[in-house]
Amino acid sequence: MTLITYPVRAHFADGVLEEALRSELETHHFDAPLVISDVAETGSEFSERLFSSFPRGYKPVHYAIPAHTRKSDAASEVRALASYKQPNVLIAYGSARAIEYARKCRQVLQQDHPSKARIDLFAIPGVDGLPGPCRKGCEPGELPSDLSIRMGLPTILICDPTVTLGADPAVSARAAVTTLVQCLEAYLSTAFNPPADGMALDGLHRVAQMLPHLRNETLEVRRELMAAAFNAMLCQQKGVGPAQVIGEALKAIHNGDLNAHLAAGLLLPGVLRSQDATEDKRDLARKMLNFEEETHLPEGLAKLLMGIQMPQSLSELGVVRSDMVRVASNLSDRLTLPARSGGGDVMEIMEAVF
Repeated sequence: MTLITYPVRAHFADGVLEEALRSELETHHFDAPLVISDVAETGSEFSERLFSSFPRGYKPVHYAIPAHTRKSDAASEVRALASYKQPNVLIAYGSARAIEYARKCRQVLQQDHPSKARIDLFAIPGVDGLPGPCRKGCEPGELPSDLSIRMGLPTILICDPTVTLGADPAVSARAAVTTLVQCLEAYLSTAFNPPADGMALDGLHRVAQMLPHLRNETLEVRRELMAAAFNAMLCQQKGVGPAQVIGEALKAIHNGDLNAHLAAGLLLPGVLRSQDATEDKRDLARKMLNFEEETHLPEGLAKLLMGIQMPQSLSELGVVRSDMVRVASNLSDRLTLPARSGGGDVMEIMEAVF
């Protein structure tokens, strides 16, 4: 039996940030918000828009996450703030990292008061979308052995494409790669979840249509990329794919200072060669990605990613050979890649793009 649950209330529209945030706060009487963002977001136009949205008389507390702070350390600092500020809602905005950290903070605050209802979390994503599935108590790079999609979803999600206007094209490219990897791995997963498959295919189609236009500063491009990222978040209920697992494991070795999503993008063609998936599913994925009929999915994907502004090898991301040996050893009995013709194991997949 498959349990399919999507318990999230979402606002999605151009310019919806101010109205949606104010309305949700007033409707639910959340008058003591604790706001969480990356420190780099402080003073940005996005930040100014958000803080101007609070109803008159609100005095939100803002925790800006320092650049190299671990998730557990940030949660401890938020716990200390909450002990005397008594927030009744968490609001995370900007980067996927800020939203992921807020999710950890929410978990810690719940542990402190297990008899109370779980504190609500509002998420307002920026250009890089939303984080992957929640892994209870994990630090960057830990394997998703205890997925809790439902616990990881925000209470309220506000998607406003206008907050991403002016984003760095390189950041947009990385976000697009993340969305593509999440959607493709979810769709090709053998887990049974028809709604997730539909969202994954829609996300693939949207991101493929927009990849040639990443440098175009138009609202349509921003809207389509945010819609694709929204789909990617929801279709992760099928689980995290092997390319993402390997990318997260490489990130763990670098103490979180490596972009796991870019690593997953590089690894994905090799993973696809090593995975079993029906030809019907691969054919439909090819169509969503606008590949020619005779193009094999792994080769077409590798060519597509070469045209995106991103590192083209693991070594460019800072990976060294000893990192790959450690990851291959750690995953040898925890990650199964059913062999296809021409496929390989974890080490061979990494070697191919080293």
